[in-house]
This record gives sequence, C-alpha cells and structure tokens, in this order.
Amino acid sequence: MFSIPLIHSGCLEPFLRRTILEGDWFDEELWSAGLPHALAEGAEFIIPFESAIKFVGRSARRLGADEFGLQVGATTSIRSLPRLGDSLERAVTLHDAINIIVSTLAKITTVRRVWLEVGATTARLNQAVPSISPSGEEHAEQFALMLLINLVREVAGKNWWPSTVVVSQSTFNLIGGRPDLLNCSDVVAGQFTSFTFDACLLWRDLSDRSSADRQPPTMSVSEDLLEVPSDFIGSLCAAIETNLRSGRVGLEPLTHAFGVSPRTLQRRIAASGLSYERLLGEARLRVARELLANPEIRIAEIALELGYEDAANFTRAFKRWTGIAPFDYRQRLFLAPSASD
Repeated sequence: MFSIPLIHSGCLEPFLRRTILEGDWFDEELWSAGLPHALAEGAEFIIPFESAIKFVGRSARRLGADEFGLQVGATTSIRSLPRLGDSLERAVTLHDAINIIVSTLAKITTVRRVWLEVGATTARLNQAVPSISPSGEEHAEQFALMLLINLVREVAGKNWWPSTVVVSQSTFNLIGGRPDLLNCSDVVAGQFTSFTFDACLLWRDLSDRSSADRQPPTMSVSEDLLEVPSDFIGSLCAAIETNLRSGRVGLEPLTHAFGVSPRTLQRRIAASGLSYERLLGEARLRVARELLANPEIRIAEIALELGYEDAANFTRAFKRWTGIAPFDYRQRLFLAPSASD
C-alpha cells in the first residue's frame, strides 16, 4: 500500500524564515504550494513533501539562487530540526550523532535516507531520496548536504571541508560548475549525495570541540510533535488536514501528491473501509475544535476556513459530529474547571 511522502514542517522553517526576509511574496508562494499561512506564524504540521518542495523551488527561482539550499543550510544547525535537538545532545561521538540522525529521520520525513559506510581509513556519509522526487528537490538535497557537512566540521574543525562531493544529477546541473560553493576541490554527479572524511573522526568526542566551533540553533521547534506517518491512511489524513488549512477540500491536490487518478485514490480509500468524505469530516472536526478554542476567531470565519459556504452549514455539520452547536461547544470550553468537570 502506497503513502504520500511527508515531512514535518519544522524542516521547511529555515527556508520560510529566509523568504520572509525577502518580502511579502512568501505568502503568495505558500498559497501556490498549497501550504497554510499559519506556517509563517510558527504553526507546526505534517505536510506533503511535494508541497514543501514546490514552495522551496519557487522561492529559489524568485531569488535567482541556484544554491538556495546551500545558503539556507549554512545558517541552520541540524540540532534545530524537529526531534533532533535533544537527541543529539546525548551524543558523545560523531558516530553517535550520525546513528541518532539515521534512527530519528523517519520521525520527521518519509523521503530522505541517510546511511554511513566505514572503511579501513575513510568513512562515507550518504543521503538519498526516492526516484520519484519532484522538481525542486535539489534545494532540499543541498540543504541536507550542508547540514551533514557542518556536523562533521564540529569535530574536524571549522577549516575542514570534503575534497570531493557527489551530488545527484539535478543538483549537479545547478552547482556542478561551482565547487567553491562547498569549499571543495570537485563536485561530481552520482546516484546519490555523499562525501568522505577520515574515519578516525567518527570516534572523536563531540564534547571536546570548542565553543567557537559550535553552530547554535537558529529556530525553536517543540519536541511534543506528531511523528510523520508512513501508512496510507495516516499519510492521507495528514495531507487532508494540510490542504484543509490552506483552503483546499477537494481530491485534486491529493491525487497530485499520490501521483494517481481520483478514481484510483477513492478506490484505495474504500479498500480500507473508509471514504474521503469521512476522513475530510474528521479533519474538519479536529481543526474546528482547535479554532473554537480561540475566542478571537468568529464562527463565520471558521466556517469559511473549513470550506463551508456559510456558518449555518458548518453549524449543522458540527452538531452532527458532536451533538452540540459550535457556539455551545465554545461556551463549555471557557466554563470554570469545576463546572466543566
């Protein structure tokens, strides 16, 4: 059973932070990519990889920056990515840190794979994504590559850079003629991204590096996050909720993310004993409860955000889900604890 490639929005945050500095056009690109504006306000979601890459690719074209991913990666600490910060603090050696990244990566993305190969004198750090990666993934590849290089530099020293870096063909087409962007001697195209370093660095104590070599986190992401689902229904629900928050309630955005026709998608949902309408309703209820907890948001505004034509339609649906009207639900939320109990 297939699933939608997903990532945690915390992985997109460094790119978003950069584009916000460039002007108001970032909001337009969020909408074009099918991503909710709430991301710009620090909200955290599980989002379709395709949507994230679309935003990054369009932003890179706006900026005219073929090395966009390298630029963002150079100013971002791998410790600032969701779930990795506290985990990496427990790492004693570079080898520990790489193992933590490998084991934790599946919790924040279903599309990127990192693995380590250790030889007699050298080690190779590799990363790859599925062959179905959408256009624009090269910027995410650059970003992840820079994060891994900087991790090795924490023990090798700030003056260390790999002599040769292997990148995918799509990334090579952008930066292959500019090895200076990576401070290396050569950039070559290969099946996946990799670079080598002295194997003895793997056992060097991370705690021995000087404070000057530390790259401080550049963003704050909470640790009590949803993990990226890898199953079909889980990934579908996450994508539906993201689409809903960005004003999209139809099947079309989902069929693009899955790469199948609406009929095929409906059939696979039915094979799971569910329906798109039911999954959409459950997503609407989750988002409605969250929005109703904010007394500053009018019920009519919530109705529009959830894709209803008016508040009356939303009220009927909410009563069908919960047995009470949205106004009454909100009133109960703000009762004194004793009365609520």
